[in-house]
Amino acid sequence: PAAIPPPPIDSFWNMEEAAWNGTPDEVIDSSGNTNHATATCIGAVCSVPTTTANGKLGRGGDFGGDDYFLSSRNVFDPAATDFTAAIWFKPTNVTTFQALVSQQDGVGTGRYWLAMSATGTLTSNIAGTPQTGGTTPLLANTWYHAALTRQGGTIALYLNGAQEAQVTGRTVS
Repeated sequence: PAAIPPPPIDSFWNMEEAAWNGTPDEVIDSSGNTNHATATCIGAVCSVPTTTANGKLGRGGDFGGDDYFLSSRNVFDPAATDFTAAIWFKPTNVTTFQALVSQQDGVGTGRYWLAMSATGTLTSNIAGTPQTGGTTPLLANTWYHAALTRQGGTIALYLNGAQEAQVTGRTVS
């Protein structure tokens, strides 16, 4: 049988740059689509995150809290097509809500695709309320791989390759 080609990749940030300083398009998109991002933060007391930390595989962004993020001009509509969003993360605190992958429009309306709940489990609100939530307790200072997929009318949440939750027939909002 013929091999099934992989789906197209919209954006892929390896985060292998030596350092970030807030320069536009400094976080390189390796997908070939030039959807580069900029390391930034908001708030009264913050500085641009750097990549001085070792990651699970190579280097990684050291984001010190919810005020730190990557900003991209790319606009992706999760309701328009099937997708997979994935991230490696290592929480230092598992008792507060932490967005891992989120999307926000220019006026502040958005959704979080992957997050850690205040009860220390993986969650997503991409399918609206109620949230799609995992059950495995997360531990501080431990590496995890999280993924969220949409295939047809099914949204699934994965932690370390194991399915944590699945909802079918819910509109992506």
